Amino acid sequence: MGLFDRLRALRPKGSAPDDDLDGRTQALVVRGNEFGYDPFGLSRDSFKGAARVARWLYRHYFRAKAFGIENIPATGRVLFVANHSGQLPFDGVVIGAATFLEPPQPRLVRSMVEYFVPTVPFASYLFARWGQITGTPENCRRLLASEECVLVFPEGARGISKDFSKRYQLAEFGKGFMRLALEMQAPIIPIAVIGAEEQAPAMNLPALAKLLRVPSFPIVPYPPFVPLVPLPVKYRVYFGEPMMFQGDPDDDDEVLDDKVKTVKHRIQSMIHAWGSVSENTSSGDPPRAPRGATPTRKVVITGISGRLGRIVARRLHHDLNWQIVGLDRRPMPGRPKDIEHHQVDLRSKKARDIFRAGDVDALIHLGVMHDPRARPAELYSWNITGTTKLLEYCQAYHVPKVVLLSSANVYGPRPDNPQFLTEDAPLLAAQRFPQMRDLVEIDHLVSTFLWRAREVETVILRPVHIVGPVHNAPSNYLRIERPPILLGFDPMVQLIHYQDIAESVVAALEPGRRGIYNIVGPGEVPLSAVLHELGRTPRAIPHPMARPLLSLAFRLGLSSFPVAELDFIRYVCMVDGRRATAELGFRPQYGLRDTIHAVDETV
Repeated sequence: MGLFDRLRALRPKGSAPDDDLDGRTQALVVRGNEFGYDPFGLSRDSFKGAARVARWLYRHYFRAKAFGIENIPATGRVLFVANHSGQLPFDGVVIGAATFLEPPQPRLVRSMVEYFVPTVPFASYLFARWGQITGTPENCRRLLASEECVLVFPEGARGISKDFSKRYQLAEFGKGFMRLALEMQAPIIPIAVIGAEEQAPAMNLPALAKLLRVPSFPIVPYPPFVPLVPLPVKYRVYFGEPMMFQGDPDDDDEVLDDKVKTVKHRIQSMIHAWGSVSENTSSGDPPRAPRGATPTRKVVITGISGRLGRIVARRLHHDLNWQIVGLDRRPMPGRPKDIEHHQVDLRSKKARDIFRAGDVDALIHLGVMHDPRARPAELYSWNITGTTKLLEYCQAYHVPKVVLLSSANVYGPRPDNPQFLTEDAPLLAAQRFPQMRDLVEIDHLVSTFLWRAREVETVILRPVHIVGPVHNAPSNYLRIERPPILLGFDPMVQLIHYQDIAESVVAALEPGRRGIYNIVGPGEVPLSAVLHELGRTPRAIPHPMARPLLSLAFRLGLSSFPVAELDFIRYVCMVDGRRATAELGFRPQYGLRDTIHAVDETV
């Protein structure tokens, strides 16, 4: 029987189980927001569509059988560890389908995909919609803490790209999965997959793979000579009994080797034994000092004439007992009479004189200049020299509190980012986005000041994309009627309402608050959902063409979108805001839909 005869024979038969995909999908635990997306980009609706395809592959194409289903816990964290092969990750699809279709309580398996996947058009976001996520330790740790199932292939690309001559010989296991299992106290369920090795008997061309910058370049001895379509082999999947390990996750590799080898040998023995067998609502408000509870304090706000500066000043002016002093080289028309305004350069002696009296209780530094058309030398002098001078004034004249409004963008959008970056992540934005150099350097300056000037309570706030009636890159972009997007890319994004930023500043001003904090909004959502909610009609541009086209349009004044910001609509750059919640008491007060529509508000 030929290949096409085999394919025709795979038509669904009446004896196939009624899997009740709708009911099983509803039974999954999905922590979705009001738009239906969980923090990693999973959409129940998108998953249901993928589940239909996975079911057909599982039941009819691969005719898979699963054994040891009773070893899959109905709830709780678990780390699935499996052998990996077959050139394309159909073994992950089969394992995910088995855990979704076979147990009484369906489980959603989160597969850890390779770092190159976020660079591939369409796959960059479709994997996330279906529940799969980039394989960073931070992502795995967060999912296990949420009591989810995580699937890892410790062989990685080494396993999936094996030559056919090495079938069912396990490649070297990485040790990262064992460190995570020890740290999170997660049981390991070993999985043996039989059949994937035969789905694409291939040999690899390492030289061509290196030239194309891909993990491997396999060829198969039948058209189309690359393993885009696997052979309809029969799969068998064996779930072993849970394995628990004790120990320190920070042990040396030599100490972990024995534990890793134990798991590897268990899976290898399962393969040998069975390989030949036939058949978010937030509650409460951030803590605030009531009016009159404390004496009036003096706060200096740089950049007060900008829209965000006015919003922060208005919040402090109305709700707290602050004497507000503004510093800006621009005028501030329409300011309340009891707000003192000084139209000065931050680098000037006049700015120093404002601190000289020694009665300033806090500095809020918002006066960072962002202008993609300004001269780099002028931007650098204003931002870096100006910030350095301000820190000198605060230390010389004993200002007890300094608050810098930085940005989560300093981390930089990258294909190898974990889904959520913590405050300890390196600031890499300037590597691919030179216009971010000043903000990254300012953040470093104030971070150094935080640890050097211990007598000053220094707070660095790194908010996600601020949206509202403000002139910043994300709001300007979302106000474009036909914003550019990159064909095949749809990253998850985090937005925060401009009024919530004012609340985060107020929280940072409370006595005793000190440190670096990511400030996040009400949830995560794909960029496409934001544009749809706003009624925008995006222009999809193939990413190889986007840079030259947008660069030309920017130089001609036809576009206000800086070409260096393309990575922000291509890769993920989301942050973990739990520290701000725990230590500052900050929680966003505006929902996701209201936050999105804030870009169309007017001040």
